[in-house]
Amino acid sequence: MFLKNGFYILCILLTVSLAAGCNFFGDDEDYETFVYSDAELISWSLTSDSLPALDSVVFSIDQEKGEIFNYDSMAFGTEVIYKAIVTYTSGSGSTGNVLNITPNDTTAVPDSTWVSSGDSLDVRRPLRIRVYAYNGNTKEYTVKLNIHQVDPDSMQYVKIENNLDLGKFDETKTLHYKGKYLTFAKNAGKIELYSSTDMQTWTQETLTGLPDDAIIEQIKGTEDSLFVCTEQRYLYSTGKDATEWTQVQALGYPVSEVYSVLGYLKPSTTQKGGLAIHQVLIPTGEGPSPVYQFAVINDGKIEYSQSYSASDLEFFPVNGFSTINSEIFLTQRITIAGGTSIGGKILNEVWSTEDGLYWGRLTADKANVFPALDGCNILDYNNEIWVLNGQRQDESKTMNDSIWSSIDGGVTWGKRPDKCLPPSDFKLRKNASVVPATDGKTFYIVGGKDRNNAILPEIWQVWINKKTFNVL
Repeated sequence: MFLKNGFYILCILLTVSLAAGCNFFGDDEDYETFVYSDAELISWSLTSDSLPALDSVVFSIDQEKGEIFNYDSMAFGTEVIYKAIVTYTSGSGSTGNVLNITPNDTTAVPDSTWVSSGDSLDVRRPLRIRVYAYNGNTKEYTVKLNIHQVDPDSMQYVKIENNLDLGKFDETKTLHYKGKYLTFAKNAGKIELYSSTDMQTWTQETLTGLPDDAIIEQIKGTEDSLFVCTEQRYLYSTGKDATEWTQVQALGYPVSEVYSVLGYLKPSTTQKGGLAIHQVLIPTGEGPSPVYQFAVINDGKIEYSQSYSASDLEFFPVNGFSTINSEIFLTQRITIAGGTSIGGKILNEVWSTEDGLYWGRLTADKANVFPALDGCNILDYNNEIWVLNGQRQDESKTMNDSIWSSIDGGVTWGKRPDKCLPPSDFKLRKNASVVPATDGKTFYIVGGKDRNNAILPEIWQVWINKKTFNVL
């Protein structure tokens, strides 16, 4: 009985084997034909004991253009001294079918070498390779190992040619609002407005409703409005666009006066938000000295902080400061730097708030902060906070030639390396406007004054090199 069952099993196995040989379970003819004629490379990698970083480089294969390259370039300064081991696979599955032609120069006599997966190649220059399929079909590729040719942490400064005559103005303020760059400029006591979409071609706009005593350095914007206070301590806002301004009425004038516009927090489900201002409460008759409050205006309603005396605000700026809006852990913040105190002292302070009413002094530790600078700028850039420009307030009174940055939201600060400093033809300045570009990679430095308070009629575009690199 056992032999009989064994005979049956043997017959079944022979039948299955014959069926498999005759493609009984499927027709693989198309697959075999494809493998037989396919000359495309489907993977490519390099390794080197002398350059461990090469092991993690990911290569892309562009079949249409016939290019093999690493989209994310290797670090600046990387040197490939020795040959690298190549590992590849092709559509035909063969391993000894690549003809290496070097250099990638049609004017030179090619030095052709057969290369198999696991052999070594000189990849210091671009290579030209030809892949062979079993039936003789070929496909050619250019292979290039990309290495950054500039230091990613160095910076570029380019002067922008434009038609905005900055030299004729006494002071300017430039910002981005509703898809345009706007420059508010005071010319012989009158305020003018210019707009541009590219920082090159500027068009004068007609302004209505904005008093000539508006403190244009304090113009702050939201998605829908711009705000500014005047020397008479009134608050103004825009209408449908930046050309039409009206006075904000619901502030209890003349008892309460707007001392400065601090910034704006966009309302959300976790934050009330609104326009943050600094007010002075003027006593009537022969009452006590003025007191100061922070306030937030949202949807026509105003909310006040507790009252402070002038001595309480010894280190808080009331004018000349620079402002940014940022988001940390899904929470919006207004951060201000520099400026002048109520007592007229130039400050090297950084303050921040999440609600506009209660402000935290981030720079109580003077060991890790930038120096006191008149007319400096604060910038949210490169996932850091930067402070640049301005004039030192020490005995030297020299113009600031350094850039300070903070990686912890403005608490501790350090100088950026010299490779970030501007070129010799960039004139050091104060009271400039620093405006992030819409590309998210660069920023503009507009106007400003030199140490003699002469206007600098220039616009510069600036970026840190790694912002322009391709990253996976």
